[in-house]
Amino acid sequence: MMMECLRCQTPAMVRKEIHCRLIGYNIVRAAMIASALKFQRCRNRLSFTGALQAVDQFAAYLRRRSVAVIVNSGNACCKRSLS
Repeated sequence: MMMECLRCQTPAMVRKEIHCRLIGYNIVRAAMIASALKFQRCRNRLSFTGALQAVDQFAAYLRRRSVAVIVNSGNACCKRSLS
């Protein structure tokens, strides 16, 4: 998750950056727990790295999908639901 170094310089922004990184970490852990419950697996046996890769792939899919909707709509201001 590239949490080795902080890029912010002010104390307030460092706190925000740490907070955002903790939110991201907790999102991945929540996805792991949800997956373990859904597929009746032990959550301690799941790989954090594998879960992070799955979340990254899903985020990339959502980005591609949203760009495709904007391009296909013919109007950048037009929004429509993804179904």
